[in-house]
Amino acid sequence: MIKTNQREYEVPFENANCYGYAWGTNYNFAPGSIGPDRESIDLDGISDVNEAASIVMTACKADGLLPQQSATAYQIAVFINTYEGDRLDYHFYRHGPNKWSHKMSNTGQVEEGINDPVAHNLGLINTKDANDDLIIGQHSCGILYRPEAPTPEQIIETLEG
Repeated sequence: MIKTNQREYEVPFENANCYGYAWGTNYNFAPGSIGPDRESIDLDGISDVNEAASIVMTACKADGLLPQQSATAYQIAVFINTYEGDRLDYHFYRHGPNKWSHKMSNTGQVEEGINDPVAHNLGLINTKDANDDLIIGQHSCGILYRPEAPTPEQIIETLEG
């Protein structure tokens, strides 16, 4: 169940990746996919964490995530995780009514009841994600805010349209 100030969404998340889960939709998609240009990002070949963070944050904002809170928004924490071989990937947490939660890739389970996403993500270092890839570092990019629109249904329509 996703609760925002004005709506509740009952959505299963078995097909969502961390970004789809953060948006509240059961869909696997990358930042940039629902923005006006529909240009999903790809971090392959990028080794600088700050460059990756800039790319991810820009794509998230193009998708409609807000840099400042509005009355109807919920928080999304944005991270860049470093994997063996210096591969970089994004990861997202979302804030519910009282605590944070996240989903590791499109194969992982939703983990709820997290007090601090930065501390939790730091705790993932030297563990394997749902794809059996070893996380060796993390970088917090900051907090963005998910507005009421688009709804999960509108997101799926955009992605499949």
